[in-house]
Amino acid sequence: MDNITIDHGERVSLGVHEGLERNVRVVFFHNADKFPSPYPDSGSAHTVGALAAFNKGVLEWCCTRKVIPSVMVTNDWFTGLIAGYVKAGHFGEAFNQTKFLHICHNLQETYEGRIHPHNHEGDLNRIHKLPREWFSDGGNMINPSKCALLQSDHWSTVSKSYKQELLEGSTLRHILHKKPDGFAFPNGIPIKDRIKRMDSVAPDHISAKRKL
Repeated sequence: MDNITIDHGERVSLGVHEGLERNVRVVFFHNADKFPSPYPDSGSAHTVGALAAFNKGVLEWCCTRKVIPSVMVTNDWFTGLIAGYVKAGHFGEAFNQTKFLHICHNLQETYEGRIHPHNHEGDLNRIHKLPREWFSDGGNMINPSKCALLQSDHWSTVSKSYKQELLEGSTLRHILHKKPDGFAFPNGIPIKDRIKRMDSVAPDHISAKRKL
């Protein structure tokens, strides 16, 4: 469609590709340097740069297209800076009326998106340009999931049981508890009804799988 330009210590141009899928507008950003592959293992500075480019790109796309949502839903660590950029004033008053909901699809420590810069790299604030305390309780570690939960208006997760698991055992549970009544919904599969229906049409496991 066109290009948008964002600035996070360097000016980055993102190619914008758009399409419709079942009446849902789908948008892709293209930049071979920032996004050479899904989750590239290219070092801390590159990861933070890709994170900043994508998150600012989302907000810049909204401004360019004059699409200012009443609610913006973010999902997992790679969208963890979006609410932060708004709350830090990087986009002026454009999103003052927008509420932010962050989905915790998986909050195990290895899925929080933790980034550990080398000592000589510092905290990489020169790239993401957000307060250090939004990411870490100390040191240079960058946790985008922490930023998302601190700066979003609310949070949600994928099931009621996982919500309880997070509130009891997540390393970020102290933040989750500050925003009570996190949204959770059952996975949507009526187990008992499904088993009853399968028993009525298939006498054993193999034939049930074949029927499905």
